[in-house]
Amino acid sequence: MKKLTQSCETYLMTIYQLQEFKGKVRSVDIAKTLGYARASVCNAIKNLMREELITMDAKKNIYLTTHGKNQASELQRKYLLIKKYLMVVWGMDEQAAARDVSRTIHIKC
Repeated sequence: MKKLTQSCETYLMTIYQLQEFKGKVRSVDIAKTLGYARASVCNAIKNLMREELITMDAKKNIYLTTHGKNQASELQRKYLLIKKYLMVVWGMDEQAAARDVSRTIHIKC
């Protein structure tokens, strides 16, 4: 399995969060959440399927595979940890911390 791009990580996190919130996820939900064109989302879906991070059923519902859920869960854990750090140590409000962590979560140390 190759290293995920920032774009793939963004899609994976979005699917993870939507699945937790709604249960079922469709490409239109991802497009609305991210503000992306459906064509862009469809390309990303194909890439995530090729990497075996998601599956799609006959009704076009998108589900994380076990590996995809593990990857997304780890990304979510990092996101929450960094966000909390920014709020506690740097005194940022939650909205600003969420915005900044979204920009930096993909930086590999």
